Amino acid sequence: MRKFLCLIVVAVSTVAGAQVSTAADAQKDPTYNQLKRLVGGVWHAKLEKVDVESTWKLGADGISLIGETLIGKDTKTPFTLMARFGWDPVAKQVYYLDAHGHDTVYFGHAAMEDKDVMIAFKTLVGSPSSFLFRSAFLTDDSYEATLYADDNGKRGKQIEQFVWVRTK
Repeated sequence: MRKFLCLIVVAVSTVAGAQVSTAADAQKDPTYNQLKRLVGGVWHAKLEKVDVESTWKLGADGISLIGETLIGKDTKTPFTLMARFGWDPVAKQVYYLDAHGHDTVYFGHAAMEDKDVMIAFKTLVGSPSSFLFRSAFLTDDSYEATLYADDNGKRGKQIEQFVWVRTK
């Protein structure tokens, strides 16, 4: 029994040490620090004349960034998006995971492109597709978001663009 308890303590210590390392790596990453600016308040945008609200918070681990977006809050058919940014210790960069409703899930990685964050992502669940998403902070409380089709890793046709403004 003692040997078993010792193994558990060693295993937990190893995992805890890896989490501290992961947290430290994320905290030093410029992409993570730029995305962390999303936390707090409520972000508002208009998407084809429909109101969109988004909130971001730190996950319980203190590193993950968790976002909930509601499109058409006051319509008959509101639509929810749930996104997460976290740290990928293998790729050593920020990952992106996003569920649009119950039937579409996207995954990719984020990186800095000059002062902007560029997210390259593909469909995990749903119709196969890939995109690039650029976020450019205009002020501490506003950013421009642009979605592009992925053209072999480069920006293809612009699909949509809108400005998010935060209220605190």
